[in-house]
Amino acid sequence: MKYKSSFILLGAVLISTTLQAFAQSEPLIDPIAGAYCQMFGGLAETIMEQRQINTPISVMLQRTREFYANFGHENLPVDENWVTRIVILAYEQPPFHDPEIQQVLIADFRNEVELSCYSALLD
Repeated sequence: MKYKSSFILLGAVLISTTLQAFAQSEPLIDPIAGAYCQMFGGLAETIMEQRQINTPISVMLQRTREFYANFGHENLPVDENWVTRIVILAYEQPPFHDPEIQQVLIADFRNEVELSCYSALLD
């Protein structure tokens, strides 16, 4: 029993020290860069919604080019090709007629794009 309480105490000290170190460290992802990832997640969601209602890919490519040009792309951490790839990835997925499946697919696609963005920020 004596050893068990020693291990518990040691574990509590290690956890406490680790949490303090994390609390004092810089964030892994810059909040401004994270906001871009959220924005691109929203863009991905919109693109996939349009995919699910069979909007032509040429229309979506034009819309995303306009979005990129009008947003002030000099401030964006990615180039126009990255935005084009989001459209292509969405259109590689088939459209579904079931609204529940569409919503799952749309949410998954948004998360996939955001994950890719956040992962790139950590590299």
